[in-house]
Amino acid sequence: MPPRNPDIPARRGGIERGVHRHGQRRVAIELRFNTVLGLAINRFPAQGIVLSGVSNVIQGNFIGTDTTGTLARDNGSFGIWVKSLGNQIGGTTAAARNVISGGNNTGIYIYNTSSNVVQGNYIASAPRARTRWAITQRRRN
Repeated sequence: MPPRNPDIPARRGGIERGVHRHGQRRVAIELRFNTVLGLAINRFPAQGIVLSGVSNVIQGNFIGTDTTGTLARDNGSFGIWVKSLGNQIGGTTAAARNVISGGNNTGIYIYNTSSNVVQGNYIASAPRARTRWAITQRRRN
């Protein structure tokens, strides 16, 4: 069973949707040593979270679902796009686990970086599927 976290939809409360310089809305983490903990991040037109700052922690969130993990609340693209190093996504306890689902085209997309830890998350194509897949890593040649 996914962790139960407070209902703080990113589109209404805990985090304001920002507009990126290219016009895309998402939770953009461009600085280092931030923690995103216990939020529902859903219904963004592009990625749910973009990590371009180093050494951030993403834990206990519902990304692309409602706070029960049972209803799809799609983001338009990746659930989490990782463009920096040293980030922790999920962890070894149930409370640290992220539920990433709801029709994102890739749950976690890691691009041209290293030294990131992705651990203990539920990543699936549909809510409650509980499979561990949909992680894509790509390096520039």
